[in-house]
Amino acid sequence: MTAAQGNCDFSWIPVIDIKAFDITKEENEVDRNDLETLANDVFKAFSTIGFVYVKNHGIPQDQIDNIFRLADDFFAQPQETKNKFIRPLSDPSGIGYIPIGRETFEADKPADFKESFDAIPGGAYNQLWPGIPNFEKDVVEFHRTCAKLSLRMLKLIGMGLGLEDQNELLACHTNLVNWRDNSSTTLRLLTYPPYTEKEDMTPGQARCSEHTDYGSITLLFQDDIGGLEVQTVAGEYKQATPIPGTIVVILDDMMPRWTSDRLKATLHRVVPSHKYNRRRSLVYFTHPDSSTIVKPLDGSDTYPPIRYTRYLTEQYYSRGLLGEGQRGDVAA
Repeated sequence: MTAAQGNCDFSWIPVIDIKAFDITKEENEVDRNDLETLANDVFKAFSTIGFVYVKNHGIPQDQIDNIFRLADDFFAQPQETKNKFIRPLSDPSGIGYIPIGRETFEADKPADFKESFDAIPGGAYNQLWPGIPNFEKDVVEFHRTCAKLSLRMLKLIGMGLGLEDQNELLACHTNLVNWRDNSSTTLRLLTYPPYTEKEDMTPGQARCSEHTDYGSITLLFQDDIGGLEVQTVAGEYKQATPIPGTIVVILDDMMPRWTSDRLKATLHRVVPSHKYNRRRSLVYFTHPDSSTIVKPLDGSDTYPPIRYTRYLTEQYYSRGLLGEGQRGDVAA
């Protein structure tokens, strides 16, 4: 049995131990059999439920804890201070602060009861950084750390798909290594404020409404409060309970198009779980390069080719995050 075997339970969301391929190791140090086993496990998870818990990933816990602390510091500031960093309504793909009640994925329901701060360092965006000590430096460093894990997961996805050259997938994600103007890969700091249903929440309001994520894959760092629910293959929602030491990796909605539906992007949401308690998470949205022409990797005509920027804008529009007059050149 290889080091990677025996680590998966596919009864619900699998837990996969990637110690054999964690971000501290060079690829030439990794046994090929371990890589193939991990790739098969990842493919099985992403072709069925679209979610996986990853443990022994190599990201230091103290680095994760530090970013949670910095996020706490930002959200604890007076509202008028946070408002200085508000992201423009006309630019949902940009950066900055999103206050409570601003964002939703279900147009017929109240906006979500959450607030967030999005960071895209090194890109074309005019990123404004709060004056919190070490905020910019540590967030940028964490962004780079997350990129390493995303590239590992994309490598395993490529192997699991049986691509002759996994670089075909990795080559579309150069923004994870060389931050340029074609990057929309985003680190989101999220907080779900404490509440009482009677006093604070509108009937029908969610913490985060039902959706799939944009892009390629998402890394989700949860606290211990819970509330994330994932749609099962039977169409029911079930809790994705936080597991200490793990990162939830989510397959995003570009991947089914890219893989002729061999991989699955699954609906999920965040619901009230513990009244009065605050919930926190860190979310790393991994996007392909903006200039990427996305077409099925198997050479089929399952989906027509589309430029990633156009696909992304159409997703914003279809979900009500952009108005008709805001599509503009970004959809070209």
